[in-house]
Amino acid sequence: MCWLSRQGKYMRLLSTNTRSIKFWKIFEKNEKKVVKSAGKDLAIPKLETVDSGYSAELKIELPNKHLNPIKQLSTSFNEQFLLSSD
Repeated sequence: MCWLSRQGKYMRLLSTNTRSIKFWKIFEKNEKKVVKSAGKDLAIPKLETVDSGYSAELKIELPNKHLNPIKQLSTSFNEQFLLSSD
């Protein structure tokens, strides 16, 4: 597993699964619920955060690039190149 630098409000991650390399985008996800104000003449609905957590989205998968399980992942200084070894 190799963490990459943040890009705005997203985190980025490289991971391996046996012989595949996966690039993930991780972000904070908030679940919101409509709440109506009580006791007023005009009830204006408001959004209230009920639950928050992190979610991951698979962006790129490089399947079966190695014959053996991948042991190491590394990126270049500017994160434009990837090096993997088995």
